[in-house]
Amino acid sequence: MKFNKIASVESNSIIRDLFQNILNIENIKDVEEYYSITENELYSVSNNERIVGLVGLISTEQEVVIKHIAIQSHIQNKGLGTEIINKIHQLFPKQKLVAETDNDAVGFYIKLGFKIISLGEKYPGIIRYKCIKEF
Repeated sequence: MKFNKIASVESNSIIRDLFQNILNIENIKDVEEYYSITENELYSVSNNERIVGLVGLISTEQEVVIKHIAIQSHIQNKGLGTEIINKIHQLFPKQKLVAETDNDAVGFYIKLGFKIISLGEKYPGIIRYKCIKEF
C-alpha cells in the first residue's frame, strides 16, 4: 500500500467519487480550498498501483488529526482501514493519532485500541466521538 499526496481533487475522478459517494461531500471546490491550506494534507491510497481510497490529515508536532478515511465500497471491511492507520503511524511515529467519528465508525477505532471520548450530540440526532491513540 502506498500514500501519494494529491495536488488536485477535481482532476482525479476516483478521488472525486470517494468524496462524493463514500464521504457524501458534494462541493469539491470546498475540498480543494480546504486542502490548499498548508497543514492540511490529502493522500490517495493505492494498492497494486490502483487508487482504492483516500486519507485526509492535519499534522502538528504533537498530533495527527485524521479528517477523512474513505475506501472504495467494494473493498471495505477487508483490513485496508487498519493498514491505513498503521501507515499513518509509520509516517508520523512520534505523534498521537486523533479522529472524530460517529456511531458508524467508532467500533473501528475501538478495535484498533483508540481511547474513545463521547462528544455528545454535536448535530441533531448524531452522537460524535473523539478517538485518540498515543504511542
